Amino acid sequence: MMRGRRGFEFTFGWIFAIIFGAVIIFLAVYMAFNIVSVERRSSDSSLSQGFNTLLYPVGTGLESDKITPIAFPVETKISFQCNSNGDFGEQIIRTSASSSLGNKYSDNPISARSKDKYIFSTPSVEGKTFMAFVKTLNMPFEITDLIYFIPITEKYCFMVSKTSTVGKEIEGFKKNNYYFNKTMFIEDATGCPENSNKICFNVGHNADCYASVNGNRIRKGNKTVYFDEGEIGSALLYAAIFSEPEYYECQLKRINKRTYELARLYLQKQQLSLSSCGLGLGAQLEAYANLTRSFNSSERSLPQVISLSKSLGRGNEELSCPLF
Repeated sequence: MMRGRRGFEFTFGWIFAIIFGAVIIFLAVYMAFNIVSVERRSSDSSLSQGFNTLLYPVGTGLESDKITPIAFPVETKISFQCNSNGDFGEQIIRTSASSSLGNKYSDNPISARSKDKYIFSTPSVEGKTFMAFVKTLNMPFEITDLIYFIPITEKYCFMVSKTSTVGKEIEGFKKNNYYFNKTMFIEDATGCPENSNKICFNVGHNADCYASVNGNRIRKGNKTVYFDEGEIGSALLYAAIFSEPEYYECQLKRINKRTYELARLYLQKQQLSLSSCGLGLGAQLEAYANLTRSFNSSERSLPQVISLSKSLGRGNEELSCPLF
């Protein structure tokens, strides 16, 4: 009986110790993962803010039409979102460095937000090295710099003549630029690198095309967005090529909110000018401000905005004292 009881007591003690030990180990692992998770969120938050700051010199205008390589120490996932609410809307950036503990990337990294950045990219990119280049958008005065952000592992093949405006521009970018040469190509359908995103110009819609450009419109999948193929340059063309349609439309709304505020400032400048600079542009500027304020979409609103922008630009150039 005693022996049996002692045997029972010994077995119970071991069972209790195992259960208690398992609880302790579980709590330790749980706390460790929580600590790691908090540290990763903190690290990713710092990374997002650092990346946001890093882009400032890229988008100052001083670096317009220049290719800027951006490298991270480890594989990094960068997500871009757009919010068009408010006076200027927001550019939302989330970055997450890869880790061997838990998930490769954080599920919900803390975001960095900016009211004065306009980045065009796919919704989420991964890699260690990326490249960014900038085009200044003038409608007709300088609105902002548009930043195009591309991983160097992504290949784009522009099926366009090298003597066209776009072809000449891309060829200019490719000169003496290692990263751009690895990523951007001007070829026909048979010469495009394998697995490249084909940008087809004036050939109609084709299932093999990542984007089809015809006139002032770009089709991706079953969605079409609009840009300007004339006087304001290729800034919106690249924006539509390197981003998704919904994102592009959101950024256009943000750009037009900024245009509205700038038009109001130029209107005030014209009204307060002692030297009568911009005389005669007041009514057009007011109409332009109202038009950009009520911007709806690239299809419904952009043609009117660009038309009035061009008219304003021509009127300003004819003045003896230009307003902008």
